[in-house]
Amino acid sequence: MKKFALVAAVLLLTTGFVFAESTNSDSVIVSATAAPYLDVLNMTASTTIVLNPAGAIDVSVATANIATNIKGWKMTITAASAASGSATSALVGNDAAGSRIPYKLTVLGSNGGTIQNIAYQPIPATGIVGTYTSRAKGGVNGEGITLKISYDPENVDTWFANVTYQDTVVITLTTN
Repeated sequence: MKKFALVAAVLLLTTGFVFAESTNSDSVIVSATAAPYLDVLNMTASTTIVLNPAGAIDVSVATANIATNIKGWKMTITAASAASGSATSALVGNDAAGSRIPYKLTVLGSNGGTIQNIAYQPIPATGIVGTYTSRAKGGVNGEGITLKISYDPENVDTWFANVTYQDTVVITLTTN
């Protein structure tokens, strides 16, 4: 036993302490998702225009920002006047006859933006629909659009003084 202890002591002194090198590591998987948003922001609440007896093209009536980070979405533009029985959009008078001034809508998107221009279209009962496969530019602040109307020259059967003509245009955003 003494010989064994002596041999062990000599081995330890000559070889040193032998320890296995040890490493310890772990990992983490980082996942992230972006919360979707699909919003109409800062839309003009109302506007009043003076009708031009000669008619008019591209009279600005509203601006708004379209904000979305969704790739598949659509924008539908409807008019209350088209949904209430008329085939297409019209400024409807508050007179007893409910006289109407038909108009066409133009939507101008931002230069270089996602939203394509829509030019001179009457708004049908089903609305004007734009389908998009990429997100809007501008992030959460949105991409600007401008709504304009065009109408024909004065019609003696439907244009009257002291009558207020109006319509409500609605922009609805949905996912595809």
